[in-house]
Amino acid sequence: MGSQVTDELTQAPAAAPTRRWLIFRVLLGLGLLGAIFLFVDARAILNILGGASPLITLAALALFMGERVFAAFRWRMLIAGVGEAPPFGRFVSLIFSATFIAFFLPGGVAGEIFRIYGLTRGAIAVSRALASVFVERVLALVALGLLIVIGLATAPFSPPAAVVHAVLLSFAAIGFACALVFSRTVRRIVDRVLVHPRLARVRRGMFKVYESFDIFLTHRTLLGLSFLVAIVFQLFRVLCVWAAAEALGLDFPVEIFLYAVPIVNLVTQIPISIGGIGVREATFVALFGLAGIAPESAVAVSLMTYALSVLAVTPGALVIARKGLHG
Repeated sequence: MGSQVTDELTQAPAAAPTRRWLIFRVLLGLGLLGAIFLFVDARAILNILGGASPLITLAALALFMGERVFAAFRWRMLIAGVGEAPPFGRFVSLIFSATFIAFFLPGGVAGEIFRIYGLTRGAIAVSRALASVFVERVLALVALGLLIVIGLATAPFSPPAAVVHAVLLSFAAIGFACALVFSRTVRRIVDRVLVHPRLARVRRGMFKVYESFDIFLTHRTLLGLSFLVAIVFQLFRVLCVWAAAEALGLDFPVEIFLYAVPIVNLVTQIPISIGGIGVREATFVALFGLAGIAPESAVAVSLMTYALSVLAVTPGALVIARKGLHG
């Protein structure tokens, strides 16, 4: 009885901030969405969405689903490049399930944790699974950053300083995280901090992860090829949003999507709302507005993109329903 009370007391302080942060994210997302709808014509947005072409919408949905299959291909390529890998179907299943979870569960890393856990059930060591997910994410973000730089440089208008500063700050944070992971100095500090015998197991686990990172880093050809594939992957994501706009009958210049979509994809990865709701719409309105596009059209594209993204990962929900979170 005493231990149960102690556990409840130790878990309560951690649970309260988590609930507050979740409530904050929900309120922020809904607040942004509500604020947008105060200044736009909701009926015009509904008319745009209602006029969507069924055939082009289905084609766009197929592209969004193909983007998830492409993500599975990228991930397996990294794993297979340094050793044995489970069948491709296993990666596809994990990607769809993890993305579905990431849409609805609080916490930006929920989907990544599921990916790592699911891969370990396919006879892949935890350290190797964790390293593969981290390297895959870093390559995707660097490729995303390259597209953002190109988009900012070639945009037919001057991007606001706030956008440039936000992008630079985001990638400074990514660079700092990578430096912490790969720094020899950090490894020596970890070695000294975990020197106590009771922490020996944690220490061994940490250095297995470091060894897995080092294995990936020694395969430079693999990393170079994976980076090129990551660039194509990010361009494919731009194509998906362009197709969503085409489904709505909105024929915008392609360069607008090359400029806006990578920035939207970066901003929505910041865990300040649930599923990027509100943040996505506000970013689309701001960036498309620079090109003279009406906010109603920008919101319609954003909502269509979100709807197609959710529909595209419904196979993940079916996998979870059939196999559970342990599948």
